[in-house]
Amino acid sequence: STALPTETSGKDGEIIFSSIWTANSPKFSRTSQQSEKEFHYQAIEVNVPVTGTYTFTSKSLTNAYGYIYDNSFDPTNTNLNLIAQDDDSNGKGQFKLTALLHPDHRYILVATTNIPEATGKFSIISSGPTAVNVLYKVDNISTIYSSALSFSSQVFHRPDGDDDEFYYFQAIQIGVSLDGTYTFTSSSNIDTMGYFYNSPFDPSNPTANLITDDDDGGEDQQFQIDVYLRAGQTYVLVVTTHEEFMTGSFSVSTFGPASVSIMSIIPSTSQPILLSSTLPTVTSSYSSALSASSQVFHRPDGDDDSPYYFEAIQVVVPTSGTYFFTSDSTIDTIGYFYSSPFDPSNPSMNLIMEDNDSGDIPLQFRIRVYLESGRTYVLVVTTHWDSSTGSFSVSAFGPGPLSLVSITPSTSQPIATSTAAPTITSLYSGELAGTSQVFYRPESQKDKYYYFQALQFTISTAGIYKFTSVSNMDTVGYFYESTFDPSNPLMNLVTNDDDGDDDFQFLIEVYLQAGQTYILVVTTHSGYTKGTFSVKAVGPVSINLGSIIASTSRPIVIQSTTPTVTSTYGSALTFSSPVYDRPEGNVDYYYYFQAIQVTTSTAGTYIFTSKSDIDARGYFYINSFDPSDPMANLITEDDDSGSQFQFRIQVYLRPGITYVLVMTTHREHAIGNFSITSAGPVSVSFIPITASTSRPIVTPSTAMPVPSTYAGALTPNSPFFFRPLNFVNDFCYFQALQVAVSTPGIYIFTSNSSMDTRGYFYQKSFDPSDPTVNLIADNDDGGSGLQFRIQVYLQPGKAYVLVATTHRHQITGDFTILGVGPAFASL
Repeated sequence: STALPTETSGKDGEIIFSSIWTANSPKFSRTSQQSEKEFHYQAIEVNVPVTGTYTFTSKSLTNAYGYIYDNSFDPTNTNLNLIAQDDDSNGKGQFKLTALLHPDHRYILVATTNIPEATGKFSIISSGPTAVNVLYKVDNISTIYSSALSFSSQVFHRPDGDDDEFYYFQAIQIGVSLDGTYTFTSSSNIDTMGYFYNSPFDPSNPTANLITDDDDGGEDQQFQIDVYLRAGQTYVLVVTTHEEFMTGSFSVSTFGPASVSIMSIIPSTSQPILLSSTLPTVTSSYSSALSASSQVFHRPDGDDDSPYYFEAIQVVVPTSGTYFFTSDSTIDTIGYFYSSPFDPSNPSMNLIMEDNDSGDIPLQFRIRVYLESGRTYVLVVTTHWDSSTGSFSVSAFGPGPLSLVSITPSTSQPIATSTAAPTITSLYSGELAGTSQVFYRPESQKDKYYYFQALQFTISTAGIYKFTSVSNMDTVGYFYESTFDPSNPLMNLVTNDDDGDDDFQFLIEVYLQAGQTYILVVTTHSGYTKGTFSVKAVGPVSINLGSIIASTSRPIVIQSTTPTVTSTYGSALTFSSPVYDRPEGNVDYYYYFQAIQVTTSTAGTYIFTSKSDIDARGYFYINSFDPSDPMANLITEDDDSGSQFQFRIQVYLRPGITYVLVMTTHREHAIGNFSITSAGPVSVSFIPITASTSRPIVTPSTAMPVPSTYAGALTPNSPFFFRPLNFVNDFCYFQALQVAVSTPGIYIFTSNSSMDTRGYFYQKSFDPSDPTVNLIADNDDGGSGLQFRIQVYLQPGKAYVLVATTHRHQITGDFTILGVGPAFASL
């Protein structure tokens, strides 16, 4: 039931509402899983007389959870309009919600439990600049209406629609018994649109009395309309479609403080709606299947090397007009529409139009075409992917019935395809581990080995087969005939592939003979790599992929010390670190670096990875490193092959030779702590060195930037604004810092905080009510760890303002700002 509107108010710090969660209380899902509504809740509407920051705390023996919403609350979509939520900030399992509230505005406070099916008494206490008004308890009662749009439904020219087209619609009269905000959401397989009117609604004048409308505010191309309704007033909801002439069933769900009266009506028109005599009313249908025995062709825009199964359907038209053809299938279909005849060997000839995925059913075609009576046309149904098979159906509707008959079209020239097109899939899953066989794969470095697994099989039917890998590893595939010798990996090799498929996976397409034995070798792009993988084989028949132990004609000599030993080095880049112009860097800037001498006692492959909050780059040198000539002696380098913008360098080292690893940064002037870990046969020696230069390194006269710092905090008492590119109802606390410099140049400002910060930089002045005026730069996550980084050219004698705020609204916390430039910046 819904409580009558009763307005109460409580003094600051006193209880404003008390109630009980019972077994009969409404339930919802806090995890947005609609099938698991396990949490009892109660919702109350509140407002405040003055703007300010208000706090709501719970008091209960039951573990409580609280939400506060802007304007309305939808139990089926708990993230919609959410301002704040909290669990245990008040201690002892009680929530504490803090939010900036405005007068003459509706808020919904939802009190629920942290434990499913929990019940018990609870109270809510408010504190703030003044007392809070509690208007009434909101139960958010739901109402559902179901119906359908059909060929007999009324039609109109909907607002913003095509003036030449008609749209089926249904008008639904709406009434409520209680003032409040109500939500109307559609659910359908067709793309719906909703228009909401003050009564009456005139289909011949569809903009009159229109309150609001929506197209895709809900999920899956459905409308969602939030509207404030008054008791005793009559409204009309019009359900129609995005595309013209669309039909199908639909339902409308309503949520609000009371149940909704819903009744279908037939609205009157003030003037006639002129319809074409060929308004689609008649449906024709056709069902069939694409199989291995279907005809094949090379479809337009398809893979020239791959065949596509198709079916040609002759279309005979008795009545001229606009017709729609839509497909329905579990396979991804494409439709091609031709003026007869259709020649599969020349599929672009006589082509009128085509479509891939415009249908309302996912991955299905929808073709709209004007057909003339007495003419013959051909609809070709095929697939997006080559060699796909499966059943399908085609529905056609228009001004008259159509004759849909399957035909076998003639070709003007042969279509070259394999005699057995791939149709059957076989799968194999395996793992490359430390116990797997190893070899030196073709085209690889001879100083490292690769784990592999050999899969042997014999096929029963000749034809083209495809083999693709799926793995988190970067895989490589080698295909052999008869036998495979790991010590002689080029012998009997038929073909190989590295990255022919997506995500660094191999794709091997090969013609195989019946009765012949083949071997597929699965290995990796990088040496010593381990992990799971699977192989998918597609061909005329299934394949039994079995793992074998491949014999070698001679021993494979490998090191007895595989990479197992790690070494770690830690240090930092600071303002006193040496600088240079790194390779591939910005020549107008310099980069801090640290040179580290590396030596080892055992030959082998070593892997060096960095770890830091800064975006690191690594350069590896042999013998020596000259910062003034950074290309000399360079062996290898890396930027982001490691995780989170870190380098990962794999290199073969020899004892008795000196190497130098240079740690630097992707961005100029960046500083911070870092560590480097090596993995290899034995531990390595890390020694920091001061690298000598053969010539001076020319840097600006202010090569050593001067730092400036500022520490502050955003609190509930901080000023707030609606930051640029933010939703109007989402305010953010901010702090404005006046910036002044004595020396012109480029300055960099970075934030450091546990909050997700954003920075806005202004020239002259900053107006919180118009935050785009005078804005010269802004940044969200250019720094590390969700922090801003703003680089800007500043001049002395000019006024600047740096505004520190947050990415999410109503967030509070401490922050610091570091400014770096040619001189001290006053913050």
